Amino acid sequence: MSAEPTYPTPDATALVTDADEQTAEEPLGQFISLRVLYAAVRRGRRLWLTTMAIGLVAGLLASYFLPTSYSATTQLILGHSGAVDVADAMATDLALLQTQGVAQRVVSRLHLHESAESLLGQYSGITPSNQVMTITVTAPTASEATARANAVAAAFLSFRAQEYRRQNQVAVSALDAQQNGLAAEVTQLGSLIRGLPSGPNTAGSSVAGTITALQSEQTQDINQEAQIQQTVQSDNLNVETEIGSSSVLAPAVSSHHSHLKRIVTDVLVGLLVGAVVGMGAAVLAAAVSDRVRRREEVAWNLNAPVELNLGPFHRPRWHAALRLRHQMEQPQPDTVRLAQHLRAKTAGGQSSLAVVSIDSDEATALAVACCAKELIRDGREVLVMDFTDDGVLSKLFGLAPPGTAASTESHDSASTNGTAAANGTAAANGAVAQSGNGETDSPDGNEVKVYGPSANGWVEAPAPVGKCVLVLATLSPLLGAEHLLPWAQEAVAVVTAGRPDREKVRANAELLQAAGVRLDSVVLIGADRNDYSLGRRSWTSPMAERLRSVPREPVKTSHQP
Repeated sequence: MSAEPTYPTPDATALVTDADEQTAEEPLGQFISLRVLYAAVRRGRRLWLTTMAIGLVAGLLASYFLPTSYSATTQLILGHSGAVDVADAMATDLALLQTQGVAQRVVSRLHLHESAESLLGQYSGITPSNQVMTITVTAPTASEATARANAVAAAFLSFRAQEYRRQNQVAVSALDAQQNGLAAEVTQLGSLIRGLPSGPNTAGSSVAGTITALQSEQTQDINQEAQIQQTVQSDNLNVETEIGSSSVLAPAVSSHHSHLKRIVTDVLVGLLVGAVVGMGAAVLAAAVSDRVRRREEVAWNLNAPVELNLGPFHRPRWHAALRLRHQMEQPQPDTVRLAQHLRAKTAGGQSSLAVVSIDSDEATALAVACCAKELIRDGREVLVMDFTDDGVLSKLFGLAPPGTAASTESHDSASTNGTAAANGTAAANGAVAQSGNGETDSPDGNEVKVYGPSANGWVEAPAPVGKCVLVLATLSPLLGAEHLLPWAQEAVAVVTAGRPDREKVRANAELLQAAGVRLDSVVLIGADRNDYSLGRRSWTSPMAERLRSVPREPVKTSHQP
């Protein structure tokens, strides 16, 4: 085996401290406005469309499984005596309507298989005027609702008459007792008067004055007794008048229910509730999210300017490999722009470039593949390394990871050599190791030589001497970024707005800085329409300045002399 490649080690003074990190002022977040809320709702349209679909289904199920409620309405006219306040009397009648006595009479009359307490929740009453009461009853069927409404009206009138008579009887009993006492007193006074002597001889004496006083008191008792008798008769007459003048004004009539109207209503309610819940959840998620979305935040967290902004990239969910290959043959405009950006970074004296994907594997792999093909057509020899977790770039070339592939493509009748790498694997010491040999064909029909497993163990990839090296990588704290150094010392990060959180973005920047790989610029995919920050401002931290000031030693690999 050849010697392992060595890597430059940053100076110890370049390590950042907590105090240094505090000197880099983090950019302010975006102010909450209607435009920001609209953007959050628009981004979360999948969520609220899903909740609306759930509400739609729930409304349909509710209209199908929940029983339809029918209602019937009847009106009563109620009489009251002139001695009472009519408003208070109507309030008393409403209270009587909601008593168990009325409900129990309805249950007994209709022989219902439910309790009076449950029936109380199925009807209600209102008083649109001082003499009219409207009773509304709900039931499973229209006929049953009509029957119950009529029964409630009859039960209420009967119960009300009974209560009025009972109360009047209590008052009459008290008056009768008072009248009986007065009658007894009149009788006693008469006996006293008859027992006293009377005649001409008693005139002007004290006996005559006593008789006069007793007769006056007897007369008062007789008059009071007559008034009580008149009051009793008046109360009885008033009660009977109230009862007699109270009757059913309009018999019960069931309201018409349209099944289509109920279905439409349930569906609309379900859609409305689903939309409110979904949009509220989308706004709340956007408010509490720590995902990096704005250009200014991306530039600050990565310590590099955002030089290219692209539209959203829609990742294929079904048959991803085939669709990505088709997009590689017919790339989208944004893919071409990203490929041209990477191609510009490899122009001139720059012969190697690491493309770090931060939750943008598919879009980045397409751009790297297109960039490699353009470089090959330009007559340059290209070595492409795939250090992604899923080997997206390898799948584009039809290679099974892990392995390293060399390809040749004919262009303008001139044979040029190109090299493509499929899913390089970082060993524990940071060296890139491949294994084995084999041959296959690239999607363009080019000859591809695959370095696969061999009986002798790990075989290193071809030396990048004189080649243009493109490295596609995803970084993680487990492996670090030191394995990028044998291939490239400059990097471009590709970030999809709204996918990675701040911690992940900062971790990628710190891994590159710790490994001594310079992050040249950032490409942002799917930038928010409401983001008016440029991301070009220099958010240079002390750590980045120190790492850039450290003199770099030449990278020595086993392939270099």
